[in-house]
Formats: sequence, C-alpha cells, structure tokens
Amino acid sequence: MSKNLNEDEIKQTMLENTEYDSQEKEEIWNKIESEIKQSEQNNKKQAVKKRYAILITAAAAVFLLFGTETGTGYALIDKVKQLFVPEKKVPLSIEGTEEETDVTLKESADYVIYVDEEHYRYEEKEGYDLIVPKVDLPERYPEVSMEIRQISDKKPDEVLKDVQDELRKSFPELKAPEKVTTPIKGWMLKGIAGVEWDSPVSKTYIISNGQAGSFVIKQTYFLEASEGHAVRFDNMLKEFKLIPKE
Repeated sequence: MSKNLNEDEIKQTMLENTEYDSQEKEEIWNKIESEIKQSEQNNKKQAVKKRYAILITAAAAVFLLFGTETGTGYALIDKVKQLFVPEKKVPLSIEGTEEETDVTLKESADYVIYVDEEHYRYEEKEGYDLIVPKVDLPERYPEVSMEIRQISDKKPDEVLKDVQDELRKSFPELKAPEKVTTPIKGWMLKGIAGVEWDSPVSKTYIISNGQAGSFVIKQTYFLEASEGHAVRFDNMLKEFKLIPKE
C-alpha cells in the first residue's frame, strides 16, 4: 500500500512530545481555522479537499485531548499541514550531489503526487496519467516517461503475472519480481534490453490501491538515464499517496 497517514503514523506522532504554553495553544487553533478556510477556497478536486479537512479535524481532536499536557498537537498538525500543501521542497541525491527540489501537488480522484515541474510535466490521459520531460527529448533518445495506471478489479499478486508476461516480450531477461518498501511499498519488476547508452530500461511498480485493486506505475527510460531521470522518477514516487475511499 502507498504511504498514508494511518494509525501507526498517528501513534508515532503522539509519542514525539514537547511542551508549550496557552498562548501557543491559541495560535495552533488559529492555524487550524485558517487551514480549513484556505482548503475551502482552493480550486482542488473535492476528494482532496475532503481528505485534507478530515485530517485537520483529526489533528484538532488529538490536540484537544492531549494538547494541555504534551506537544502532540504540534507534531500532528505539522504532519497534516505538510501532507497536501500546494508546493514544497524535497531532498534529492542525484549523481553524488545533494540538493532540494521544488515540487508541485498534482491530484486525481484516487491519489496525489508531487511533481518536479522544473524538469517534468504531468498529463492526464484516457485511463492513465503520464509524467514526461518538460522539454521533449531529441528523436535520437529513447522514450522517457512514468505512467500511472489503476486496475480496479485485480489485486497486486494477480496483476504481477500479467505485467511479467507483457514485459518479457520486450525484455526477455526480465529480472525476478522483487518486494520493495522504497520509493513505494509493493512489487518491482525491472528489465534492461542491452548494454549500450541508449538501451531501453523499464522499471514497473505494482502496489495496492487500498481496496480490491492495484496501481501499476511504469517508468520507461534508457541506460544512461539511470542516474538521472530514474532517480528523479523514484523521488517523485516517494510523494505518491492514496486517497482512501469512504
């Protein structure tokens, strides 16, 4: 399953306590009200706004229960505020260099993801979404993209075989499926067709959609881009979060 603000995370947050006074408590409540009003004004899809408001309400409830004795309110509210902010910075280690990348929130009815818009653009297609280089690559370069597709009626273990069979057509030496926890929790399949700089590479993640279905996230690039586009794709995928259904 993708990263979500679940019971374990809330419990962990509640354990990270600090002290504060009554004036700080009043400031927190003012921030909560401000965030709720702002979420109502934002032109986002209803599912994301609803999720955001629910999380803020949950944070307020925890603050009310524990705020007079611990710093739980601070920690949880900060976590909520950071979850769906329109823009933020995320750390990135690429080609031996540490940097911070500006990313922008993109959302569908079922998930959110933060996209590095300096280098990529997010496109909504019929039945799937696509992240591609902001500037089209010259024709001599192989395809570079990250496709996000939902299969609503098959669980990851069922989807895995179908994806394997399809990938083997282009990648006869496809590696065995691997269970991974980063950049996302699920199955990972990787195939490389050749050893040249422009040899095609496919890396596909298969994860639960939180119900009876799956997300298939397919990264397509070339061998020389393994330390560039591939790293940036994975870094964006760390910010992929499901929107739970009621």
